[in-house]
Amino acid sequence: MYISSLVGFGLLSLASAHCLISTATGDLGGNGTGLGVAANGINNQGDVTVFKAATGFGATGAAGAVNPATDLAAQLKITGSTIPQVSANAGVVTMTLHQINADGAGPMTCSVSTDASGKAFTAMTITTNVPGTNGKSTAANQDFPLVASLPAGTKCTGTVGALSAVCAVKCANPAGPFGSVVLVQQAAGKKVREVGGTLAARAKKGAVKCA
Repeated sequence: MYISSLVGFGLLSLASAHCLISTATGDLGGNGTGLGVAANGINNQGDVTVFKAATGFGATGAAGAVNPATDLAAQLKITGSTIPQVSANAGVVTMTLHQINADGAGPMTCSVSTDASGKAFTAMTITTNVPGTNGKSTAANQDFPLVASLPAGTKCTGTVGALSAVCAVKCANPAGPFGSVVLVQQAAGKKVREVGGTLAARAKKGAVKCA
C-alpha cells in the first residue's frame, strides 16, 4: 500500500508539471508573478497551475485551487506592493514563461476575466508567443517571453483584497493545459516605478516561465 501511494504521488507530480509565469509587468509598470508561485519555487512543478480543475483559475499541485485573494497576499510579499499596471487603451502584459519540461511549451493562449472572478474569460491578442507544437518541445528549464494585450475597450472591474480595477489574466498551453494566472490592475497615468527586487528586475527583461 505504501508503494502504491508513492507511485500515485509520482504520477500526480508528473501530471502537474510543465510551465509557469515567473514574472509579469504591465505597460504602465508594476510587477507580479503567477498566482501560487512560491518565492523560492519558480522552477517547482508544484507551482504550475493545471486548468483541468473545477474552478476557472485551476489549481497548483502544491497549494491546491488558485484563490486570487489568498494568493495575492502571498505574491505581494514576493513582488512588492504594486501588481502589473495596465492602461485603459493599450493594456499590454509582458510576461516570462518558464518552461520546466517538454510538455510546458507553446503556443500559449491568454484570456482575461474582467471582474477577476474566473467565471467568464475573453480571448486576448498574443504578440509574442512561446515556441512549441501542441504544447511540446525539446526545451527544458528555459525562459521565454510572452506578451499579450487586453481586448480594446476592456474595463477591469474586479476587487481582490484591497485592490480595485483588477482583471485576472490566464495563460495556458494545450498540453495540460498548464500555465498560470496573473492579476493586473487597470490604471491611467504615468508608468510606476518597479519594485520587488530580483523579480522586478527580471520582469523588466520580459521573462516568462512554463514547467
